[in-house]
Amino acid sequence: MSRPLDPSTATRADFTNSYTANPPQPPPNAHPKWIRLWNAMLALYKAIGEDETMARNNLQTFNTPAIDKNAQYFAWDFVMRTVVSFAFGLIYLCTKTTYH
Repeated sequence: MSRPLDPSTATRADFTNSYTANPPQPPPNAHPKWIRLWNAMLALYKAIGEDETMARNNLQTFNTPAIDKNAQYFAWDFVMRTVVSFAFGLIYLCTKTTYH
């Protein structure tokens, strides 16, 4: 993943693009179901973020309360938090040098 975005200056569209442009990849020995889930979450996040119902929200900075608090916005927020959590877990697993 690239350098973290500043939620005070980066838009929601910036966050969507950043997390989907070059996401960490699962380790080669990851279970196929886990890989499918990871890819599905990224695709869902991108699709929700690019949906026309998110257009007004995407222009705002991440820290600004959403102008349209619609179902797509809440889904985008939930999926984004899940993707970020997966990414941090994946980074941890990929950089861990010893396994117990």
